[in-house]
Amino acid sequence: MQAFRLDRGIRVVPVALLALAVMVVWCVPMWAGPAPQGPSGGGGRKKGPPKHDEEQTTVDDRPVGGETGWIAGFKSSEEDEDAGEDFMGILKFKPMGKRVRSFELRVPRDPLPVVELGERSDLDLEEYPDLLAKGLYCTASWKSEEADSGDTKKKKKSRMPRDLTQIRFETMDIEGEIAEIKDDVITIKARPKGDQPWPDQLGSAGSKPDRGAGTGKPGRTPLKKLKLRVFEDVTRFTDAENEEIDLGNFEKKQSVEATVVYGKKGGIVVHLRTPSLKSEDQGEARGEGGGRGSRPQG
Repeated sequence: MQAFRLDRGIRVVPVALLALAVMVVWCVPMWAGPAPQGPSGGGGRKKGPPKHDEEQTTVDDRPVGGETGWIAGFKSSEEDEDAGEDFMGILKFKPMGKRVRSFELRVPRDPLPVVELGERSDLDLEEYPDLLAKGLYCTASWKSEEADSGDTKKKKKSRMPRDLTQIRFETMDIEGEIAEIKDDVITIKARPKGDQPWPDQLGSAGSKPDRGAGTGKPGRTPLKKLKLRVFEDVTRFTDAENEEIDLGNFEKKQSVEATVVYGKKGGIVVHLRTPSLKSEDQGEARGEGGGRGSRPQG
């Protein structure tokens, strides 16, 4: 009988120890308290970028936002009765990205949105309505109207009226050859300086452009023919010594450099200049020629 009891005790001890270990494992999280949360307050949930229509701060108790993208269209108050007398019209804006939808921005008359173009930030949209041309590359900022407390569940933030407060036209430097000069439009066959990508090659944020697409030369940004508007009191013309000249000093097939606002339908020339001697020397070193009348390599 004693041998039987000793054997039974030996078998019971491991079972008791196993049960005790299970209880310790189950109770430790309760004693330690809740797990620390990540910076987004979601228990380590990744903090991704805000959606394009997500306002981050407020001004005058109104949510504000901003995005870089394209002007997708503009209708004046005469064309769109829904705009109202207090607004110049309705601007349709398309943020960068293939799957991002466009939305509408009202353009108020008082105060008018601040316009930044090159070195100018005092342009009046009522005097320069053509600045809101379809396809221009820009950054838009806006204020959104707050929904009434009773309508919060009925109205989606993306559908709340938004008023344009500022529009900054993004500029880039190009180099190429004048293809045509007609009235206030200059056509230049060019590519971005330094082989930077065209804005519409960038696609969605973080994607890598295929610079050599359709050129047969991987790594080179393709040439494009850009039709660029000249705006009085905005566009500058200079020579190789940076002296002010007139549009009449330029001619077809002339090599030029320019600072422009890129557009899918046509852009704006902010500064047109003949290449400096340094630029010409760099062009010859690359085997692209240089000087008046030389052609950029395709």
